[in-house]
Amino acid sequence: MSNRMSKGLTFIELIVVIAIVGVLAVIIIPRVISTGSISAQQSAQMVAADIRKARDLAMADTASHSITFTSGSGNYTIDQGTANAQTVSLPSGVTINTSTTITFSTSGVPTGSSGLVVSVSGVTTVTVVQTTGRVTVP
Repeated sequence: MSNRMSKGLTFIELIVVIAIVGVLAVIIIPRVISTGSISAQQSAQMVAADIRKARDLAMADTASHSITFTSGSGNYTIDQGTANAQTVSLPSGVTINTSTTITFSTSGVPTGSSGLVVSVSGVTTVTVVQTTGRVTVP
């Protein structure tokens, strides 16, 4: 048996370390770089919640309520059937890519001027089912 002292890494140990660093880089770098899509996804969830709010208010108040989106805008308007409409602003850099107005009847059924899909920053969409008023975000 030789009594030799190890003063460095063997070739196999070096390859294992490089592989581990590579795997970590593949997992971490996309999360750091794609913060814009995360912001758009969170904004889409916020838009969906506000569409549900307009639907629920229409059913509770027994009066129609609308939510209006303008393409290229960073905000949208919730019309609560009264003179005090609420304008909601999206986070910086997030825009609505669809122009439409969705109006909910007292039974919660939606009608739209040009469609019931709202595109948020071109990254994700919010869809309202025409017959039920169900709101989904993929």
